[in-house]
Amino acid sequence: MRTPTGYQIVQTDAATASDAELTEAARVFQTMNHERVPEDPLTAIDAIKARLRATTPAQWRATFAARDVSGTLVGTGFVGWNKNEPENAHARWTEVNVLPAHRGKGVGRAIMRALVEACIAQGDDLV
Repeated sequence: MRTPTGYQIVQTDAATASDAELTEAARVFQTMNHERVPEDPLTAIDAIKARLRATTPAQWRATFAARDVSGTLVGTGFVGWNKNEPENAHARWTEVNVLPAHRGKGVGRAIMRALVEACIAQGDDLV
């Protein structure tokens, strides 16, 4: 199974994303953060957008968006590593988020597949 019917997984880049796209992604992150820790106050959208745009020198990352047939963002994925941390050179940090209404349909699996393929394209032989 590749991408589930009715969904599209596309590579994204926060550095070149429009403000509307970044706001949409920030709302997904806000929803997921609230689900994880409902007693915490909601993180401000602008703070999440700043985090999404933030980079560090010598960092590699790949990000993906899952959109439904209407084009609505329903999930996100991230994989990355910092080349300045030789003790963790083998580690790839990942995060996959899928909104509750779209879970159990293979969206998370499709995002994870895209993340693994991005690592392989970097020459990683252990994922």
